[in-house]
Amino acid sequence: MGVMAVRLFITILLLFHQSSSSIQQSDQVDPPTSPNDRDEILSGDRRTLNSKKDCPDTVLLGSCRRELNQTESKLVEARAKICGLETEIQCEQKERSDEFTKINSKISQSDDRSTKIGADLKGIDSKVAEMSRTISARMAQNEADLMGKIAETKRKNDDLETQLKTQNTELRDGKTMIGELDGKINALQSKNSDLETQIQFERENKTAEIAKLRADLNRTMSFLELYRDRWSYLAKTASWYKVIDQGMTFDEAVAYCASRKSHLVSIHSQEENDFVWKLAKNVHSNWEFWIGLKRNPNKGNAFEWTDGSSVDFTNWMVGEPDSNTHAELGSGHGQWMVWSPTHQRYFICKRSSQF
Repeated sequence: MGVMAVRLFITILLLFHQSSSSIQQSDQVDPPTSPNDRDEILSGDRRTLNSKKDCPDTVLLGSCRRELNQTESKLVEARAKICGLETEIQCEQKERSDEFTKINSKISQSDDRSTKIGADLKGIDSKVAEMSRTISARMAQNEADLMGKIAETKRKNDDLETQLKTQNTELRDGKTMIGELDGKINALQSKNSDLETQIQFERENKTAEIAKLRADLNRTMSFLELYRDRWSYLAKTASWYKVIDQGMTFDEAVAYCASRKSHLVSIHSQEENDFVWKLAKNVHSNWEFWIGLKRNPNKGNAFEWTDGSSVDFTNWMVGEPDSNTHAELGSGHGQWMVWSPTHQRYFICKRSSQF
């Protein structure tokens, strides 16, 4: 607020200076005259101005008057602004005065509270002193009681120590006897453990022998059942073979063998081929028998065994295989041919001895 007042004051001074300069210039152009002479001069000037509108002195005088009027107008505005600033300064001074009054009131109230708190603190100090005296008296009484109890406890502890010494002597004697008994018990436990180990060993051996005997018995029973059912055994392959002298399609033959826990025969050596050929010839000397070899269209029509084993041996007749898809063995010559799977043929089943 103070800075604005200074700026306004400087502006007013500048306006005064400007108006004073204009008035001095006007005085230099028009020298001082009496009022009557001035009126006559002004009347002459007006007449001259009417006759000569471009007179320089008259124009200069009019310009000075206009500047004077403008200066007076600015002075009026400046006075109005100064009055407004004074009013604002007075309002602000009043607000500061009210604030100082409130602050002084709060300081007075704070002093009253400080006096009251001091009185309360004196009362509290008095109570604390009284409580301290009471606590000291109680602590002295408690200390006396505690010392009496400690003395009583010490006496009882001495009695207990005497009793414990007597019991410790008896306990040492008892421990000696327990040690002797422990030695005997350990010896018996050692013998018992050896017996249990021996019994467990015998039990395991007997269990293994019994399991082996049961497996041998089951195998023997299976062999007997297979022999009674006209199955033939080949030791080299550890497998059983049976010729079915009933005409079926290839798929029907596969299903029939599967129902007997077997599959269409797969052949992996010349010895196995001759063994199967002999079995087939005993049933029919010149007939065709399905074996488990067929083309797989998903693998470029490559041949594969139905039991999933690898094709590591073949015994094709000359000119075979042709475009047909399923293999058969001829009992007249023991060689293989291919034919349509829908034809009715005898067939040979094969099962492992592990079935």
